[in-house]
Amino acid sequence: MRSPLVALVALVALVTACAGTRDTREPGEKLGTFAVNGSLLGTTCGKAAPTFRYEVRLSREGNTLNWVQGSTVPLQGLIDEAGRVRVVAELDVVVAKADERAGALGCTMHRTDTLSATLQGEPPTSFVGALVYKFSAKSGDCAGQLASAGGEFSTLPCTMTYDVKAAVLPQ
Repeated sequence: MRSPLVALVALVALVTACAGTRDTREPGEKLGTFAVNGSLLGTTCGKAAPTFRYEVRLSREGNTLNWVQGSTVPLQGLIDEAGRVRVVAELDVVVAKADERAGALGCTMHRTDTLSATLQGEPPTSFVGALVYKFSAKSGDCAGQLASAGGEFSTLPCTMTYDVKAAVLPQ
């Protein structure tokens, strides 16, 4: 007679083998690493980089696109019947800490990045669209971040809009 522990280990092994291993970092079908190139269309933030280039890994699970950049958890967007997808990322950044003794309110900025793109090919081998960066003051006094005070932005809230084109890199 087998011990209960041996039976439990065998059952766990069987369930794991049947279920497979799900990659939570890049779930679903891996589409590859894409080179994303952006060209500035317009800005209300003052100075902005005229172009950018970076790499992103994409995977798809059903109608969900997973966007993985660096070591962060995937950002997700729903793919519609026409291959359009929208991916949104939001982040709050403490730019300046509050200092009660000095009477400084500090500054926390809110950033929203929105990619609106159309996937091309099946499976997708490229995409085109727009990437919009929005910046606003979430709390405190962010006037020190304005270009007139030596900061990076001419006004808040402001946006930077880029035309983006991406293609899968050869493996």
